[in-house]
Amino acid sequence: MLPQFRQILSVIVVLEIPLPVSALARLLDVSRNVVHGQLNMLHSVFDIPTSGVLPVQVYHSSFRQFLLEPSSECPVDVKSAHEWVATSCLRVMSACLRRNICTVSEPARDRASISPSSVNSCISQELQYACRY
Repeated sequence: MLPQFRQILSVIVVLEIPLPVSALARLLDVSRNVVHGQLNMLHSVFDIPTSGVLPVQVYHSSFRQFLLEPSSECPVDVKSAHEWVATSCLRVMSACLRRNICTVSEPARDRASISPSSVNSCISQELQYACRY
């Protein structure tokens, strides 16, 4: 399998929650076109939305299990995939985190009082993923 294709496929399979192509591309530091191009031939096993808002989904959990099975014909190296994700998450956090990212006027303000839409507009999906997982 080609290295970039393997990396993208492996990361999709081990992500804790599915991400849209745009967030996946930014997480992996590649263009959206690269992710679409690498996944183009996998429309029968992945739902790959073109919108950039909806996440890439595996249609059948058995395909994920097949890829994660060490004895399969093209197994995903889970350790390497998690290393790619961890390294990417650290890079994203290092580049994007900053003090008062949501420009809250009162530093002591209760986090629950900040609307989810405000959080989503200030914090990208890949940064949210990186901070959570």
